[in-house]
Amino acid sequence: MDALVLKGIVTRVPRFIARIGSVHVLRLCIIALVLALGANVAAAQVTLSMPDTVVNAGTSLAIPVRVTGFNNVGSISLTIRFDKSVLTYAGFQNQPAFAPNNVSTVQMANDSGKVKISWFTFGAPLNIGSGKLVDFLFTFNGGTTSLTFADMIASSITDAMGTNMPATVTNGGVRSPGVNLPPNTPTLASPQNGATGQPITSLALNWNTSSGATSYRIQVSTDPGFTSFFLDDATLASPPKYVNGLSNN
Repeated sequence: MDALVLKGIVTRVPRFIARIGSVHVLRLCIIALVLALGANVAAAQVTLSMPDTVVNAGTSLAIPVRVTGFNNVGSISLTIRFDKSVLTYAGFQNQPAFAPNNVSTVQMANDSGKVKISWFTFGAPLNIGSGKLVDFLFTFNGGTTSLTFADMIASSITDAMGTNMPATVTNGGVRSPGVNLPPNTPTLASPQNGATGQPITSLALNWNTSSGATSYRIQVSTDPGFTSFFLDDATLASPPKYVNGLSNN
């Protein structure tokens, strides 16, 4: 019986192809290829970084924000935190991405040790690839401070269609000569803050490593005040940390 079934399949295939014709076969193949390619489309990965700087007190300095993968970017919302007793904010310059002919908005605010840059465009996305996004200007008063990309959420950077663009960051810092800079606060990599639909077993918690850090500590709690812990692990040398036994909702 198996031989008869196989025989029937073989003899019918040429008739089917003959009826639909070679043009239709080609068209179906093209559609299948488009669908296959579309299934693998993902948002581009971008990176942002600030340097560690050693400088004498009283010095004016420009801290660059450097980027990679910055193509087809339609909006940016970035916050930089610092110790305002160590750095005095003085403005920004050298923003090659924000061309004068772009329909764009750049907003800067110095709010108790926080500088925020917000930008968006209509029909003229940023395509600077790898390079400098902007220089933040400061006067260094002495001491040490971290420079941290803060409040990074999924929509901090989007493409021209409004799709979130995943970003990884490298924080920086400023210090006087001979002063050791403490490691920067690690930043969340995944899952995104507020993410839903996560597994309740083997959930991988990832973070961007901090230069100079020798270990990391993760605390998980069902209490927003973190008065008790589901997990408290201070022995981590590197990401990720896998968490098991979570509950839905």
